Amino acid sequence: MTCDLHIHSNYSDGTWSVENIVDYAIKQKLTHIAISDHDTISGIKPALNYAKDKIEIIPAVEINSLYSFDSINHDLHILGYFIDINNKNLLKQLEFHRQARYRQSKKILENIASISSNLKIDIDTITDLSIGQSIGTAHLTKAILKLLPGKSLESVYAEFINSKSKYYVIRDILPTLEVIDTINKANGIAVLAHPMYLGHNLRKSLPIFKKYGLSGIEVFHPNHSNNLCKYYFDMAKEFNLLATGGSDCHGPYNEFEPSLGKISINMANLNRLKNLI
Repeated sequence: MTCDLHIHSNYSDGTWSVENIVDYAIKQKLTHIAISDHDTISGIKPALNYAKDKIEIIPAVEINSLYSFDSINHDLHILGYFIDINNKNLLKQLEFHRQARYRQSKKILENIASISSNLKIDIDTITDLSIGQSIGTAHLTKAILKLLPGKSLESVYAEFINSKSKYYVIRDILPTLEVIDTINKANGIAVLAHPMYLGHNLRKSLPIFKKYGLSGIEVFHPNHSNNLCKYYFDMAKEFNLLATGGSDCHGPYNEFEPSLGKISINMANLNRLKNLI
């Protein structure tokens, strides 16, 4: 019995519907999956309704957060597992993120249009790309790419969307400790996603995160080498945190095949997670 705890659907920036995800997960012989969309839980109920007793759906979310350490800002993602999807505080926080994503996307489009008159894109075009209305850089990139068919996805992202781009606008993001607290108050389990983004500051930061309710770190991730996985596994053990993992699958896109199920954890690790509920 295996579990993939990091999957995105088209309710955020994935290409697959939750139905596609469930069907493919069953083919991969997975027994548990977490639909963990960015800043939205809109896909969880449809996934639960479709999956029924064919596979277990773990209610989850991946929330962006801002963490400042030694005067350096880090955009950290916190995964919340087994969350109460009706929790009012959680819903309020996700609404904040939805509006922040909308404002950021709208301003970026305005910046692009002011310099490139042939690249005028209405914000409604972007919102239509995400049925969960959790719009972001992936949706902006795809919309611009349609107007520039000669360019690659990577080049469009680098020129127009990347944080170093002249068009970029910083998004309003809530503090990491507040996000962790909200997940815990929604009866969820907070886990630091892909910890590599904290670099050398991870070791000094984990005690702070744990004090505020962090329960685990995502040890196994496609961007982690074997040596890095071992490093994070040992660190999780050192700080008495759970070691989780997932494919971070966003579905297939062009020549890229879906990664769902290629990174997973066993039932023993999932049970450790469940025991914290």
